[in-house]
Amino acid sequence: NWQIGSRHKSFLLLYLLVSCWTSCVHFSHVIVVVTDVNDNAPMFASAKSLIIPEDTAPHSVVMTVHAEDEDSGSNGEVLYYLKTPSGGTFSIGNTSGNIYLEEALDREQVDTVTIIIIATDRGSPRLTSSMNLTMHIEDVNDNDPEFPQSTYSLTIGEDIPRGTSVFQLQAHDRDVGQNGEVWYMLNQTGPFVVDQLSGELIVDNPLDYENKKEFTLLIEARDSGSPPFSSFAEIHLNISDVNDNFPLFTQTEYRCEVLENSPPSWVCDVLAIDADSDSYGTVQYNITEGNTENCFTVDPESGLLSTTESLDREHISEFSLTVEATDIDNPLYKDKAIVIIVVLDRNDNAPRFSQIFFTKVSEDASIGHSIIQVTSNDDDIGVNAIINYSIIDQSDHIPFNINFTSGYITVERPLDREMQDLYILKVNANDSAWSISTDITIVVTDINDNKPVFSDNFYTVVLPETKEEDIFVMQVLAADADLGQNSEILYFIEPSNEEFWVNATTGNASDFFWIHSDNGKLILHQTLAESVNLRLTLIVVAKDQGTPSLSSQTEITFEITGRNQFPPLFKEPDVTFSVPEDLPIGSVIGKIQAEDADYGPNGAIMYCITPGNQYFPFSVGEASGLLTLMTELDFEKQGVYHLQIKAMDGGWASKTGVLNVTVVVMDVNDNPP
Repeated sequence: NWQIGSRHKSFLLLYLLVSCWTSCVHFSHVIVVVTDVNDNAPMFASAKSLIIPEDTAPHSVVMTVHAEDEDSGSNGEVLYYLKTPSGGTFSIGNTSGNIYLEEALDREQVDTVTIIIIATDRGSPRLTSSMNLTMHIEDVNDNDPEFPQSTYSLTIGEDIPRGTSVFQLQAHDRDVGQNGEVWYMLNQTGPFVVDQLSGELIVDNPLDYENKKEFTLLIEARDSGSPPFSSFAEIHLNISDVNDNFPLFTQTEYRCEVLENSPPSWVCDVLAIDADSDSYGTVQYNITEGNTENCFTVDPESGLLSTTESLDREHISEFSLTVEATDIDNPLYKDKAIVIIVVLDRNDNAPRFSQIFFTKVSEDASIGHSIIQVTSNDDDIGVNAIINYSIIDQSDHIPFNINFTSGYITVERPLDREMQDLYILKVNANDSAWSISTDITIVVTDINDNKPVFSDNFYTVVLPETKEEDIFVMQVLAADADLGQNSEILYFIEPSNEEFWVNATTGNASDFFWIHSDNGKLILHQTLAESVNLRLTLIVVAKDQGTPSLSSQTEITFEITGRNQFPPLFKEPDVTFSVPEDLPIGSVIGKIQAEDADYGPNGAIMYCITPGNQYFPFSVGEASGLLTLMTELDFEKQGVYHLQIKAMDGGWASKTGVLNVTVVVMDVNDNPP
């Protein structure tokens, strides 16, 4: 009653034991052959799932399935089929059970494929079985990370704080696992960083619109596959301005120049730059300090600095202005600059002499000796204040010269105080545009270079005999052209010398006279009684008080005569002359004549008009007595002249006589009705 299947035995070996009731036993082998019937379906023995890399090459065997059939013979032969088409992706070997990949896989399209494999035997009737085989497509890194956009544009303010996230990038990688893990990188330096995991773009350093207004960042998204795949996105960042800059002058100090006496005009430009844009960068200018007398103005928009009036360098030669530049959007933002304005000189001032020039120079000053420096001031400067000096109308008689540039006056020729002791030079100072002049007074001081000079080298004196003593005889005078002590003269008589005694009629007069040393008055101090016809000779020396002292001498000869007994006498005490008013000048009106009963010098007569009448238009000959017309007569002005003429003899004690003279002027017809 056994169920015999081929899976158990394909044949049976039986051992038969035959025993009898007796002791004998018999054995026999019986072989029973079991013939198969197709009563077993194939049974799969393969795994029902597998993992296939998505980069598996087409036509590769991805798996071999196996099904067992316990039947034998054709009943146990198994054939394999795919129940449903797989889109041609897989195929199976009917006898081998090899599963073939027919086309490339793409996990990102299909990540799991389930196929039904049919295993059938060849029995009759055929028995089949099936198996669901699930194939999981294993990802390989075959996809780049993908950004939603290749470029991004955004605008951020320059005052955004450090550490702020300004944008988040997201790249998708269709791969999975490590192949789909995306890292973000910014492969350039700058004020931005990117978070590697989140893709956030973060401000890492302060931004400055004025330094850089825009950035172009290249962000890399890289997966973690091996090898890794990357893609890139470009971010255009525009930095928007904020008012964060102060105006800054291009120079802390400006130096400008302007000519004095110019009409109001441009001087120079000042420039402050505000790095901000638009209204944030608009600057307004104004002068805050140093604008003395409001001489300057500045254009509030352009910074053009100009004068408001004509300037005078001699009044103010330099201005120091403080110019302020203010941010028009934020008045607290400002900057200051100093503007130095130098007023340039014009030659608008004449030289001015600094003093009244007076000096003295010794008459023995050497050629080239400097006497005085003429100085003058010019309120101008530079070449406009260069002053040249000259002597106006310098002629050969001026013994001085002036240096053209220094103004030193020097001696050019020898001086002689006795010829000229005072010079007034007119010196001109010229600055090439203006000229002024002043007088330079030069007094030539004296040296003792002149000896006393007597009025005559020889004197002859007729002296009447007299018994009197200590009487004044005469006065000798010497003149010294020098000055002061150099011209102070002392007189003295040379002592007696035997050489003077030549014969009995001549003698040395030093025994008879003495002289006043200070005035040269000669005094008789011995009687001359009984000395008629005696000739005496006297040597008088005049000596100045200079150093060294200089002297000269004169010789006086005395002729001793009788006494002067008679005065000159006119025949009439009065005389009258009549002359026409048109008498020519130089005509003789008449002759005056007196007589003296003495002889010799005592009887010699000289004529003169007495003091008080010397302004009349007449003169009288000293020896001739001729009365002469000296100026024109005019009857209509004066018709009669009364004058006195004195006659004086040549005696030592002179005697005189006086004549009254009347000159009558007669009219001529010299005036029309």
